[in-house]
Amino acid sequence: MRDLLDDPFRAGTLQLRNQPEGRRRAAFGGRRIIYVVNQRARTIVIERVAPRHIVYRNGLEWSPDDPPRE
Repeated sequence: MRDLLDDPFRAGTLQLRNQPEGRRRAAFGGRRIIYVVNQRARTIVIERVAPRHIVYRNGLEWSPDDPPRE
């Protein structure tokens, strides 16, 4: 996870589809890290860390009506 602090857009991370800009995922062995990058504030918020088969269960609880994360 420390690698994300150095470069949250590094190889192996992906922008999540149908999610706001900056909401990404990173693979860490058999686990996934779901996080949000706020470039203006220069912050990373880690939302979930879980095994791959669990992390997306019940959706990611975001809707287009949610306020932007800036």
